Amino acid sequence: MEQQEKIETTNENEKKNFSIHQLWWLNEQTRKSQHAGVAYYNEEQGDYYLYLSYLPHDKRYRYTLRPFETLNDVTLYRVERTEKVANKNVVRRKKVGDAISSKKTNGDIYIDLGPHSKILVLPRTNE
Repeated sequence: MEQQEKIETTNENEKKNFSIHQLWWLNEQTRKSQHAGVAYYNEEQGDYYLYLSYLPHDKRYRYTLRPFETLNDVTLYRVERTEKVANKNVVRRKKVGDAISSKKTNGDIYIDLGPHSKILVLPRTNE
């Protein structure tokens, strides 16, 4: 499932390193997976930017996966949709999902986006 590569981007004369990870929809009943998009790991912030293939790409919105708690080898995450308000420096954040990573998931991050019947998986086993 895992394909990972390293890219460098230039943003306003600033270099940032991002790791690219493939995202997969997992049907928990059949255990079959289907490609869902990509996640960019932001090393400076310690979070992931999620680009899901079924969502239209709109520069006003960004989906971010952020860790918020770690206890006994279990890391909990929240998925936020960030909206940038036009002509203002205002950013609105809304929680749209939860995620977990643990020994039980082999370090992969299992993401629950609410109304979807499948689980979104961000494999991290090769990190």
